Amino acid sequence: MYIDPLFSIYDIVDKSHPSNIFLTTSQHLLLFSQGIEQEIVNHRSCSPVYVGIQHFVNLAPIIDTYKRIAKFAEIVYLFGVVDVDLPVIDHPIHFVPIQPDSNLAKEWFMLVDHPNYTKLLSARERPAETKELDQQRIFEGVLSSERKIVRDTITALSSQMGSARRRARFQSP
Repeated sequence: MYIDPLFSIYDIVDKSHPSNIFLTTSQHLLLFSQGIEQEIVNHRSCSPVYVGIQHFVNLAPIIDTYKRIAKFAEIVYLFGVVDVDLPVIDHPIHFVPIQPDSNLAKEWFMLVDHPNYTKLLSARERPAETKELDQQRIFEGVLSSERKIVRDTITALSSQMGSARRRARFQSP
């Protein structure tokens, strides 16, 4: 699957509500993510879940969480730069490779839209302030529970994924 390297979740998210916008470290972003992951499990969300982790090298410490989420979710899409061998998984988890120079490789995102729980987390790493130590990485982001914002973003991402599948089908021999 090929996602347009110019495509960005962060760029398309409605940022018209200043109370949803934040600037934080990767440590705090991890806490936001863990809260969303726990809510997905608590609500037994049977909808698709979309997660951008920048690089698949970041997968090892969180794969068990996503296996647990995949027990309830319709499917879990994990987006990342393929920089390690990906595990073989029996659960409905689909790895979506992204290019190292793509916008999504600079983003951390989670999307879920379920009747009982809707959430969007979208954050972009600020390259000028990126430090060598992970704790020093700075992200600007948006957190929203507004169903329209979440659905519009999922629609745009799904469209990208659909375009990628159509391109792959046309390129097959």
